[in-house]
Amino acid sequence: MNIRTIHAQEITETIKRLCIESNCHLPGDVKHCIECAREAEDWPGALNILDRIIENYNIADENVVPICQDTGVACVFIEIGRNVHIDGDIEDWGVVVDGKLLVKVTLNDAEAVKIIPA
Repeated sequence: MNIRTIHAQEITETIKRLCIESNCHLPGDVKHCIECAREAEDWPGALNILDRIIENYNIADENVVPICQDTGVACVFIEIGRNVHIDGDIEDWGVVVDGKLLVKVTLNDAEAVKIIPA
């Protein structure tokens, strides 16, 4: 029986990368749908809004800043097999971006990792 060790820092870095990716880069298929909606729209008010949405996701992509599209709290579930050991303390996990704590990662009673805004 081989025990696999995963360093807590690896999990933290993965969560950090995924948080940044999901908050700063809109998927291509979603961009395509917005652009198609813009092409099909003829009402000036809606065109203006769609143009602002497109501008927003382009700025977010170029500058790696959050897209203004949603609010909420991410909840990440990690399934750990029997032969896995996490090296590090889960209660100390946090994602720091530019010297600021972005999220704090805690373990709840159901053994799920929950990411809460710092």
